[in-house]
Amino acid sequence: MSQEWWEEGDTVVDVAKGVPQVKSAELTDDSDSLLTGTGGVQRAHCADSERPGHILFTTAQVYADGVDDSAAMRELITEYTRAVEESAVCR
Repeated sequence: MSQEWWEEGDTVVDVAKGVPQVKSAELTDDSDSLLTGTGGVQRAHCADSERPGHILFTTAQVYADGVDDSAAMRELITEYTRAVEESAVCR
């Protein structure tokens, strides 16, 4: 899992281009996440950041044979993003 600051205006689609495990990903209804059974990218919503003009994104990737569970990946990336949003990184 990782977290990266991107320029304002960049989207989860832009971030996903650098995440191999989200090939053929599905964009969520709110356009804040891209998910597959082996990877995810999600935008973190930081209330106040020391990086004006930037957006924080989280990524998660699973490299294991036979693993392909989009419901589990949705839960993983959502919980990880929530933890990042509550951390000092997002303030």
